[in-house]
Amino acid sequence: MIEHTHDFDKAFSEMYRVLSKDGKLLLITPNLKSFEFWLGKTVGHTVYIPTDELKEMIEKAGFKIIEHYDKPMPSTYEIIAYERVFWCSK
Repeated sequence: MIEHTHDFDKAFSEMYRVLSKDGKLLLITPNLKSFEFWLGKTVGHTVYIPTDELKEMIEKAGFKIIEHYDKPMPSTYEIIAYERVFWCSK
């Protein structure tokens, strides 16, 4: 739900604070490069964050990005293609 806030630093700081030291963060947000985005099917989000900026925010908060997908997902994830997925750890 990061695309529904304006205080990214506070949001990521709180996620980092409450996550256990061995915990993982799964962040899913609209993919600005997707066909669905350009068709307007991702309506209702407050902010659209470019991937590079989102990666910087995640790392600035202290997270390590384990995996990142911003194209059609492997079928095992069963997540639709217009989403970006970040698996992160502390």
